[in-house]
Amino acid sequence: MKQIKYLILFISTIFFFTSCEKETEGVSGIISFKLLGEETMLVRLGTSYQEPGCEVIYRGENASKTVQITGNVNGQVVGLYAVDYTYTNPDGIKTTLSRKVIVADPTVTTDISGKYITATGTHRLRGGVRTDYPGFNVTITKIAPGFFQISDFLGGYYDQRASYGPAYATSGYIQLKSDNSITLLSSSNTAWKDGLTSLTEASCSPNNNTVTWKADYAGMLFTVVLNKK
Repeated sequence: MKQIKYLILFISTIFFFTSCEKETEGVSGIISFKLLGEETMLVRLGTSYQEPGCEVIYRGENASKTVQITGNVNGQVVGLYAVDYTYTNPDGIKTTLSRKVIVADPTVTTDISGKYITATGTHRLRGGVRTDYPGFNVTITKIAPGFFQISDFLGGYYDQRASYGPAYATSGYIQLKSDNSITLLSSSNTAWKDGLTSLTEASCSPNNNTVTWKADYAGMLFTVVLNKK
């Protein structure tokens, strides 16, 4: 139980959630809007998500039943899901809160979290031209069983090698399966407001402390070979 509470606290710092209680003051009065339950919920793969709901107090009256809840959580598929709660007051003013739900597979016990460095074989292909770039840092963080955050799917190519800075790292989330294969869950590049086209040939070798993948990004192919420090 302590581990789950710690996990929820840790994830909350990653996603920068809005406050669980929100007040909006206007000509029509004051809205008190809060989520019931945790802002980040962990669901065991194969079980169902139980919606905790929310509470809205508008001008001293409970208006929770009027909240529109959107977003579907599939407990049969590992992933990161968002559930949004929108309250619209009589003046048409909308207030929205969001909850993150992680569906994780507890049978995956392999932990690939840690600090890595790009090894020989790491390169970018652009227009047939190959650029090798070993020696850059990537951090893998465990979020839940079989669920990890990658600091940069491009292996530091723009962030570190080109010295553009952290905003140019393409970060995101992966699912590690029991056969040590890796599936992309999501990715994003803050500066360029895009993400990976695909992630292929992705896997880990726990015995050798290595992780590898091929990231298709903006018409280029990045082959990343990571060795744990």
